[in-house]
Amino acid sequence: MEAVTAELRKRHSGWGDPMIARCLERAQIDNVYPIFYMPDLPSWGRERCVLVGDAAHAMTPATGQGW
Repeated sequence: MEAVTAELRKRHSGWGDPMIARCLERAQIDNVYPIFYMPDLPSWGRERCVLVGDAAHAMTPATGQGW
């Protein structure tokens, strides 16, 4: 996890806010969970079934965070 922590610090070292720098100094990565991207469906319906809303496409974990 040392490499992951180093990459995190490298990627976000340019932030001007000193609070970000303090958070990066103290960050300890214990786990990394993969994010899987699902391919788009060729069709949302077949025979007598139609997928709507979130059932029709997988959402990444950060989608609802307002970024």
